[in-house]
Amino acid sequence: MTKTGDLADPGAGASPAAIRHHYDAGNAFYAAWLDPSMTYSAGRWAGDGRSASTLEQAQTAKLDWHLDAAAVMPGARLLDVGCGWGSLLDRAVRERDVARAVGVTPSAAQCDWISAHHAGPRIETVRATWQEVDVGTGHDAVVSIGALEHFARAGLSSAERIACYRGFFDFCARALSDNGRLSIQFIGWMDIAQGAEAASLPAELFPESDLPRFTEVIAAADPVFHPIRMENVPDDYARTLREWLSRLNAGRERLICAHGPDLVKIYIRGFRRFILGFESGSLGLYRVAFRRRMNRLT
Repeated sequence: MTKTGDLADPGAGASPAAIRHHYDAGNAFYAAWLDPSMTYSAGRWAGDGRSASTLEQAQTAKLDWHLDAAAVMPGARLLDVGCGWGSLLDRAVRERDVARAVGVTPSAAQCDWISAHHAGPRIETVRATWQEVDVGTGHDAVVSIGALEHFARAGLSSAERIACYRGFFDFCARALSDNGRLSIQFIGWMDIAQGAEAASLPAELFPESDLPRFTEVIAAADPVFHPIRMENVPDDYARTLREWLSRLNAGRERLICAHGPDLVKIYIRGFRRFILGFESGSLGLYRVAFRRRMNRLT
């Protein structure tokens, strides 16, 4: 496992410094309002004949959806691109008995958390962006939850965004075995006009970033992957955000004392704007599973 700056151009997406600035707000800050697994992405509240009544249950259901979609089996090698605080890595080891789970994140705070809470010989973290790291080949599954949103900067054309995402899918295809599966989750634009996106995205929560459109993601993946499973459930993120807001507001005074009023205000204001986006139809929450093509398209 090595780091290199020659694999892909990181300049088309959010800079590593911008991503670190956001996610390194402090582990204590996030622990105050995330669920105990420290999962910072939308839970899955209903589906497959089951429903969740708590945030913790919804986050577990979401992790299991991706592990199932990526066909993660005992003894598998799993790569998590944008692994956050390691909840997927931990569940894959504990519940799926994977042989090796590698997480990639540019955040030092997240790496420290994983080392402290999920230490073990089968879990490895690499502090880097996917553009910087060589993860090798032969992984049975790749999962990426809530990372695609950072891969393209605001102001790019649709064709330029597709090129950014294609680099990511090429990276995943190289990392996977011939029969490997990929599962991703991302926020994407729905009912919003071209050119109006920047004014609708809370820049504090997505620094130097823009969201994709579903058609762009599918076009970018097409040369190397077949989509085999998809769902778009904006309500999942709206409900998750309401849970986070409730916890933020419950501990607001304590969080302000510990982290300052500006940081708390950014998250409360940003979450409220995102809820409006999901409820109004301008934002979607996509989960997509892919199978690697045996013959790459030209």
